Amino acid sequence: MTEQHNTDRKARLDALSARAGRNNVSSKPESESPDEARDKVAFRNYQPRDVSLQEIKETKTSDEQPLEDKKRKLEVALEEAQLEITKNDSPSALTTTSHKINWDLKRDILPQLNRLEKRTERAIVELLKERLAKEASEEW
Repeated sequence: MTEQHNTDRKARLDALSARAGRNNVSSKPESESPDEARDKVAFRNYQPRDVSLQEIKETKTSDEQPLEDKKRKLEVALEEAQLEITKNDSPSALTTTSHKINWDLKRDILPQLNRLEKRTERAIVELLKERLAKEASEEW
């Protein structure tokens, strides 16, 4: 009863995955035996040093070729865009700010800074008057 339950469950799961559009990963092609699949060697990540193994080395797949074409096209487009930006002296769309970053802070604090500047000037004038008065009194 357990085997029948397992096979029924597997059939239901396969039906669900087929309905969801997934490929059945667990099923292997009948033409390839388990020994052949295990013995198949693919050198994708490194270059073999042995001459006999270099013959077995996989060539680039057709999936990689369009990616390389897209990459080349993107690189060319990027270079063209950079050249266009350097040719144009006008600000780009990314740098259209007309004010510095802290312009609003300066605007809000400006009246207080003006008052402080006037007080500072008055204090400097007063200190100079005191120094002149002190020097004048020492001379007499």
